[in-house]
Amino acid sequence: MTGLDFTEENYGRLLERTARSYSFSGYRSEPTDSTVLLRHDLDTSVHRALALAKIEAGLGISATYFLFSRSLYYNLLHPAVKSLVHQIIGLGHKIGLHFDVSMDYLPSQFLSLLEHEKALLVSEFQQEVEAVSFHLAGNFESRLPKEPLVCGMVNAYSDEIRRNYKYISDSNGLWRFDRWDEVIAPDRFPRLHILVHPEWWTPDPLTPRQRLQRSIDGYAREMGAWYDEVTKTYGRPNY
Repeated sequence: MTGLDFTEENYGRLLERTARSYSFSGYRSEPTDSTVLLRHDLDTSVHRALALAKIEAGLGISATYFLFSRSLYYNLLHPAVKSLVHQIIGLGHKIGLHFDVSMDYLPSQFLSLLEHEKALLVSEFQQEVEAVSFHLAGNFESRLPKEPLVCGMVNAYSDEIRRNYKYISDSNGLWRFDRWDEVIAPDRFPRLHILVHPEWWTPDPLTPRQRLQRSIDGYAREMGAWYDEVTKTYGRPNY
């Protein structure tokens, strides 16, 4: 397995191959055979998310982008990041909530925290929050709700979706469970649930750590450029 799997070019090829046999559906659509739920958990890079959103839109494909209000890597409320999300929405994609079940909270606080983060997304982006997915879900299975709806959002980890869809993921920049190109088979897998983390899909082949560092370095450059611009605009020292 190489970084060649996770290039923008190969992403487009996989989408085209999948679209020949399946239709892409939203989480609120009635499930039918030969459908795909295409999900993006935005752990690290909204810039990479926009790049993939443009590829999808060019192919007439819609996905759901799960926004992470507690990400270490980006500030979802910063105007520059908000602009990227609005561009993704403008391309015809939907948004969901990516909720961190690994953080320290009491079980009694779970629903109120979900409601709080959902309300934040609605307020900031003026969009329906279609569904919720859970960060580090595999490590905190006991914390995951099983019902189809949670706080009015479709639960991407519900028992119903797990039963009815073949699930694959590119977690940590490697295929988990099965490779995408191996499950494009409607006779064997009539419904697919594909999780993509945008930071793993880059213009050129890289190792997973290099792909992550690419996102980190990109944000660092933006931070430095912002500082330089502010100090220049307001005449403050910049040594």
